[in-house]
Amino acid sequence: MPTTARSAVNLPFNEAVDFFRQKVNVPTERWTDLMNEAHSHGFAVAGAANEAMLGDFREAVDRAISQGTGLAAFRQDFDAIVKKYGWQHTGDAGWRARVIYETNMTTAFSAGRYAQLTAPGMRAAFPYWQYNHTPCANPRLQHLAWDGLVLSADDGFWDMCYPPNGWGCRCFVTAVSAGGLGRMGKSAPDLAPVLQYRDWTNKGTGEVMKVPVGVDPGFVYNPGKAWAEDAKLPVRAPEVKLVGGKMPHLARPGANAVEPHVLDRFIAAPDGAAQVATLSPELVQLLGTKSPRVLLSAPTLTKQAVKHPEMTPQLYAELAAVLKHPELMLDAGERHIRVIGRVGTQVLSVMVKTTGAKDEVFVLSAHVADMPNVKRFLRKNPLLAGDASALLDWMGKRAR
Repeated sequence: MPTTARSAVNLPFNEAVDFFRQKVNVPTERWTDLMNEAHSHGFAVAGAANEAMLGDFREAVDRAISQGTGLAAFRQDFDAIVKKYGWQHTGDAGWRARVIYETNMTTAFSAGRYAQLTAPGMRAAFPYWQYNHTPCANPRLQHLAWDGLVLSADDGFWDMCYPPNGWGCRCFVTAVSAGGLGRMGKSAPDLAPVLQYRDWTNKGTGEVMKVPVGVDPGFVYNPGKAWAEDAKLPVRAPEVKLVGGKMPHLARPGANAVEPHVLDRFIAAPDGAAQVATLSPELVQLLGTKSPRVLLSAPTLTKQAVKHPEMTPQLYAELAAVLKHPELMLDAGERHIRVIGRVGTQVLSVMVKTTGAKDEVFVLSAHVADMPNVKRFLRKNPLLAGDASALLDWMGKRAR
């Protein structure tokens, strides 16, 4: 991680790419199906309900972020995808392509910048953040009013007004040291603005939301903070969805969370495959996959019921935490990685594999592991990452 003001301003691609690649594809009917913090863990294109088409859009956006291919190249990709699927999108093609491109680029770079600004040592060296408005032909007056505003990095203002703060917004944040604050002629950070709010109704759910003046609906969040805090996908964006079988109903207006028991229903009546987890960035890189989502197929679940009856629905639900925050990662052969992690007082071992095209990841097996199991795995499979001694020491103390 960078530790200088220069590197905090000049964002390298890796943080932005990491942010984008950990997202889960979320088919939607309208842009309000995925709101605020959900965008930090879900990738959606409003109206793109076809999974294959959404996957093509994801690849095009990934190229734009990771390779810097630019808007013109993305527009070519957009036109090709629209033609391939016969998609009847809203708005002019050029305008729609720009919205998709700019929104994903700015939020990825914003989240990457936040990751840098909150890196170890940065908060101590640069305890203040400055809001910066990028000059444009038709500026938002509220964004102009915030230009140059310097606040403590932990000020609550950044929770709702960390840019981008709307469609086409190109504002950004820079780090300020105590010395830098003095050079600005300030003896202390500015007073945080008193935010005014307006009511906005989500036509998809009927929910009335309080939106700060100067921030567009859907942008009332901090992309990087939501990513760092592992925010969950909210209303109308199921974390676990069936593929090859029936899709679960989306949450109705007034629901407080994703539809419950989707995974339970899949375990009770396996059909197709269910998404059970999202890979950590390290696992995405090690597996070389195009998608961070992890699927559990019906045939595998059937075999699991015979070989590993100890795997309860509650333990299957814990696969998400083990694969998101792995404790040990072992090389188990070509396109195979064994992941080991603690779940309460137990240890889970999960074998995952990418498909030949490397665009899907499947669970091959999952079971509760004891110390002899873990030691055997360590003898058999080279350790890719993690502290095996710490885990074995914990298991030894627990067994006493």
